[in-house]
Amino acid sequence: MLHKNLTFRKIHLVICVSVCLFITSVFSAHIHSKERVEDGAYSPKLSNHNVKKTESEFTHEVMLGSAKEAEEFDHLTPEESKKRLSLLLTKIDTNGNKFVDPEELYAWIIKSFKKLSEEEAEERFDDADLNKDDKITWKEQLMDSFGEEGEFDETDSEDELLMKADKRLFEAADLNRDGVLDKAEYKRFCNPEDFGDMLPILIQNTLEEKDLNKDGHIDFEEFIGDKSKMHDNEYIISEKASFEVNYDKNKDGVLSSEEIISWVVPNSSQIAIEETRHLLAAADDNHDSLLSYDEVIENHDVFVGSEATDFGEHLQNIHVIMDEL
Repeated sequence: MLHKNLTFRKIHLVICVSVCLFITSVFSAHIHSKERVEDGAYSPKLSNHNVKKTESEFTHEVMLGSAKEAEEFDHLTPEESKKRLSLLLTKIDTNGNKFVDPEELYAWIIKSFKKLSEEEAEERFDDADLNKDDKITWKEQLMDSFGEEGEFDETDSEDELLMKADKRLFEAADLNRDGVLDKAEYKRFCNPEDFGDMLPILIQNTLEEKDLNKDGHIDFEEFIGDKSKMHDNEYIISEKASFEVNYDKNKDGVLSSEEIISWVVPNSSQIAIEETRHLLAAADDNHDSLLSYDEVIENHDVFVGSEATDFGEHLQNIHVIMDEL
């Protein structure tokens, strides 16, 4: 049995890119998947369809704020891709000086993260809304998560844990307590890390999964879990250092509530900073810490990608993309 909702909500991996944008991860998806995430961390909203994104695929989605638009750009000719990218630059360059500075690029990436998250939630809503009444019932969510008839193996402790975690999120997302989720509430369910009042549910779900001794904290043994049996000492030492340096901020040997959130929810700001640095390094040919329009267009494949095909003329006009962004 496959559980696809888990990957979408992000308990999980981190996309592997050469510039260290994240840690290994699979991104929000509407593909069935019951794969348990080893590190317990929620993935950033920067990927979809339950596949590991390459660095370039990730960048293209971030620049366009849409996985769909990124896929369309991949089929444009280089000439058409450059033309559309030129129009896109006028949106990123908010002060209109014909240069994209790091602050403008960072702001655009943060904005794109939100759009990518919303796009995935909308796709997932359409999949789960079986009777097309613009509401998601708990039964529909079970069917969406666990497959036909929403059945799960009650003797499987993992299935039961996943169902309980989903149910908590579903109920917390249901603001008007009418037992169903509309589109706005479904975004809370799919992206709980974006809503402050949903964070306690993420903590509760994480503790139920990881806190084996039920002391309300996560120690290193619980943090690493079964991975300690699957990796060598070098890996365990590395994980121990990550636990102590990156997450256990007060150095008391365990992760408490705020530290758990820093573990399971990625720092979108830091990811945006790293991607900004990556793009500057890739296209700032004169090393002035600015991207001229010419530099971006010259390196168009870094930003949006294209292939020499004849599909480009059939795609939507760039103004549609601009309006959505």
